[in-house]
Amino acid sequence: MSARDCRAGLIDSLRLVVRAIVRQPALAERERLGLVFEEGLAGLLLLERRGETHRSIAHLRKLESQLAHMPPGERASAIQVRMRISRTRYYELRNLSGIQSGRKSGLPNGLIKS
Repeated sequence: MSARDCRAGLIDSLRLVVRAIVRQPALAERERLGLVFEEGLAGLLLLERRGETHRSIAHLRKLESQLAHMPPGERASAIQVRMRISRTRYYELRNLSGIQSGRKSGLPNGLIKS
């Protein structure tokens, strides 16, 4: 199921909940509908955050390729400024995007096994 289909399904569910609330159900039913509505909203927010993350990753990849001529530390700082993100968020996006760090191995600081 695509994100668009999920979003449409959640919106349809929220509409049904609103219609049910308008009919002024009993207290127990209103409480249940309130919980369903909150879950639907949480789902929509999650989909939106995922979309923002995918757009951010695409932007990061674009900037990484545009600034490939810069040393890694300078490139990272320039990208953080351009994207207006923290150092932590920069590395989160890099990890999610699969961009390699340039290390020679999986060892700290690029140490090479002998």
